[in-house]
Amino acid sequence: MLLAINIGNSHAQTSKIQAGAGLYYGSSEGSGFGIGANGYYSITPNIRAGIDFIYYLGSPENTTYWGLNFNGHYHFETSGTISPYLLAGLNVSNFSIDIDIPGAGSGSAGNSEIGLNIGGGAEYPLSFGAFFAEAKYVISNYDQFVIGAGLRFGF
Repeated sequence: MLLAINIGNSHAQTSKIQAGAGLYYGSSEGSGFGIGANGYYSITPNIRAGIDFIYYLGSPENTTYWGLNFNGHYHFETSGTISPYLLAGLNVSNFSIDIDIPGAGSGSAGNSEIGLNIGGGAEYPLSFGAFFAEAKYVISNYDQFVIGAGLRFGF
C-alpha cells in the first residue's frame, strides 16, 4: 500500500544528523490527521536512532492527543535511489480532555500510555534533503496504525 520500492537502490542518507517535519494520519479514535517533527542521528551507515513528536489535529473539541516516539531505523543496502528502512521503537501516547460544566466548574482528565512501534518506510533523496514516507503500528492501550510523509534535512 505505502511502499513501492525499486529494489536495487542506494542508501540516500548522507548526513549524520537529520531533522524534518511531516503530515500524519492515525487510525485510532481521537487522533485523525496530525503534524509532526523528527530528528535522527546515524550511528552507522545502516542504523540510526531518533525521536519524533506527532500532535493530532483530528481530536474532538476540548481534547488533546499526541504521540512521542523513540525509534531506531535499519536502512537496507540497495543500489538505486530509494532507501527502504525498517523501524522499531518505544511510543508514549497522551490523551487528555478539558471539561467545563456550567454552574459546576471545570476540570481536566488525561492518561498516558507506553507502547511499541513497528513498521517501515522509505526515503527518496532530493537536492535539498529527502522525502520520506512511512507506516507503523503502535501497540499499546491506544493501538493504532499511523502513516506519514514529509521532508528531512541533513546537517
